[in-house]
Amino acid sequence: MNALPWFLLVAPLLSAVVIFATLLRSPKVAAGISIGACAISFAIALGLKFGSLVAPVAIPWITLPGLAIEIGFNADALAQMMLLVVTGVGLLVHIYSFAYMDGDKGQARFFAELSLFMFSMLGIVIATNFIQMFIFWELVGLSSYLLIGFWFEKKSAADAAKKAFLVNRIGDFGFLVGIITFWGLTGTLFFDPATWTAGGDSAKGITSLVDLQANPKFATLIHVMGFGLFMGCMGKSAMVPLHVWLPDAMEGPTPVSALIHAATMVAAGVYMICRIYPVLAITPLLMTFIAAIGLITLLFAAVIALQQDDIKRILAYSTLSQLGYMVMAVGLGAPAAAMFHLTTHAFFKALLFLGAGSVIHAMHHEQDIWKMGGLWKKIPLTFWTFVVGTAALTGFPFLAGFFSKEEILMAAWHGHPFHFGLAALTAALTSFYMFRLFFVTFFGECRSEDAKHAHESPAAMWLPLVILAIPSVIAGFGFVGIGHAFHDFFHHAFPAFIHAEHSHEGAGIVMSISIVAFLAGLGAAAAYYLKGPAKDPMPAMPPVQNKFYIDYIYDNAVLGVQAGIARMLNTIDYWLLGTIFVRGSATFVSIGGELLRLFQTGNMQTYAFLFSLGAALLFYYILFLI
Repeated sequence: MNALPWFLLVAPLLSAVVIFATLLRSPKVAAGISIGACAISFAIALGLKFGSLVAPVAIPWITLPGLAIEIGFNADALAQMMLLVVTGVGLLVHIYSFAYMDGDKGQARFFAELSLFMFSMLGIVIATNFIQMFIFWELVGLSSYLLIGFWFEKKSAADAAKKAFLVNRIGDFGFLVGIITFWGLTGTLFFDPATWTAGGDSAKGITSLVDLQANPKFATLIHVMGFGLFMGCMGKSAMVPLHVWLPDAMEGPTPVSALIHAATMVAAGVYMICRIYPVLAITPLLMTFIAAIGLITLLFAAVIALQQDDIKRILAYSTLSQLGYMVMAVGLGAPAAAMFHLTTHAFFKALLFLGAGSVIHAMHHEQDIWKMGGLWKKIPLTFWTFVVGTAALTGFPFLAGFFSKEEILMAAWHGHPFHFGLAALTAALTSFYMFRLFFVTFFGECRSEDAKHAHESPAAMWLPLVILAIPSVIAGFGFVGIGHAFHDFFHHAFPAFIHAEHSHEGAGIVMSISIVAFLAGLGAAAAYYLKGPAKDPMPAMPPVQNKFYIDYIYDNAVLGVQAGIARMLNTIDYWLLGTIFVRGSATFVSIGGELLRLFQTGNMQTYAFLFSLGAALLFYYILFLI
């Protein structure tokens, strides 16, 4: 019985292996295997959270002096909640994909890659040590590369996959440096309470973080450790300046966008920094940096979303912005608020992405919102669930997103007025760009033939939307207990680093400002877009439309430097290596050979003369020059 929880991890792995081994033979059977495996994982996650299942015994892997690595199974309250999010949303995405990918020639391969992703993501959640987490971290990178580039015949999809893979490698390099430094400083790789608290564990050679913090000689290495580990989050959760891969990743199938880039993969970075929160909390400078990066990302992405016209890219920049809220919360010392918002965001953002997929399906794969319009009559189930998702994301009072965002705004309200002001402004921008998307897509006249002939998606697509709408409404309420569960976990797990609850003083003011921000964004969007104009009435802002030229800067900087280095190396190769060494030595040998060939006449008299001349010169040298 104790081994049963391992099937949470084994089921999707077996699914991936079986489907890859029988690829393309029966797409529907492949889909059934993948959906069944995800259902098994979800059932086990429910058993761990609400049933009698407990974490199984760890499997030893490497045991050396000073180094012990195991494949463990973490099933604490934080992992349990994350497992439910990953498997629950994942299962609905699998079911949705059955209809969405129907008829695609790569359907079996898609479900194999989806199962590989689920295996990798679940491995991150249950990891008990850094090495185990890093292995699955890299597998998530691999599986996301495969899924983003699923339609690899399309150049934009192949380029997006490569971009995601390479940008994540930058963050992963820092993550690996942080892991190695953590091991060097503490003597362990485990997420062990003895590592966090004072005293450590001398029997195991473990030095606590509190002791390290008190010793000034380790100050530099502590910063290297913390900044390195946070770089892993910056890459995976697409924080500025490593954000550029996420919008392009929308080139993958829409279910991929919903699963990887809304609900799970990008959330892995936030989950990781919450899991290792004490490692970051001992460095005040790092915490300030984390809060600043989160703040920059949330505002930067929201501004860019204002003038995007692709329905999936608007949602992608919205994801970037919401991840910025979560990361800022961690930097402000509120990891519970970050995890609360991560959980609610997974529900309503998956709902919005799958809803966007339903719209795209109805529009025969058109993604430009200005070619839509009037869809509320054509696809009513998609419309009403999209209403719920939009309201939850924008902070409509008493929906899931309202409560979780309030937690983050409260953390900023106490002692961080600058962060609070910009976070509240971003809440208004979020309301504006999301209702812009909503009004333009569903209201006004049909702007294309595809919009005129749109029809509701099949049940396998709209049923997950209806199910996701439920937690998008109720997940923030007190009786659900998600927010309280996270607060309890962090206070009990890290008592030395979570000193007190954020005061609820000023909660009424914060709530009022939040509601005003929501209404301001809604009102402005309604004034511009409620009647469904034929084109965007807002003045064009080229820097915003072009994402502040960040991609151009990166392309020119990277390609320019790369081209310069390539030219320099080519010059060295051609002139120094090629001309002087290779061709020069060849020329020298050739000329020498030609000169020596002059003496090879085949005439005995010539050879006798040369021999005599050489002997005479030798005797002259001996007799007169020595």
